[in-house]
Amino acid sequence: MLIPALTIKQPWADRIASGAKTIETRTWYTAYRGPLAICSSRLPRGQGPAGKALCIVFLMHCRAMTVEDERAAGCPVYEGAMAWVFHPGRIVLNPVDVRGQRGIFSLSLPEYAFVAPDDLALARRWLDWARDRDMLGKIG
Repeated sequence: MLIPALTIKQPWADRIASGAKTIETRTWYTAYRGPLAICSSRLPRGQGPAGKALCIVFLMHCRAMTVEDERAAGCPVYEGAMAWVFHPGRIVLNPVDVRGQRGIFSLSLPEYAFVAPDDLALARRWLDWARDRDMLGKIG
């Protein structure tokens, strides 16, 4: 399955996978909405699984970060911060080795990464939702 993905440093990637972090911050905006595989960066080492696809979240909004977002983001507001707001539900994966990239990139995710068949079916429904709304062309 080809799915949009985002690389995030540890321990933030683990916090997203656990549901403790529901907002990611970036200094850039994306028009993309839909499923997003969260991958842990290879560096720095020693703070959790490195170079792995950990989960799939559903990106609902991208907007300027506010003070109210600080707790969910795990960081204070900073200049130019955009809040990438995830749906509270997520699909936890069997960690799969990945080579991350900058920005949103296309990841080939094998079926064995999914813990349960229902998770794979949900990921496909999320991808269909994004495809039906031409979201996959808005990556970047």
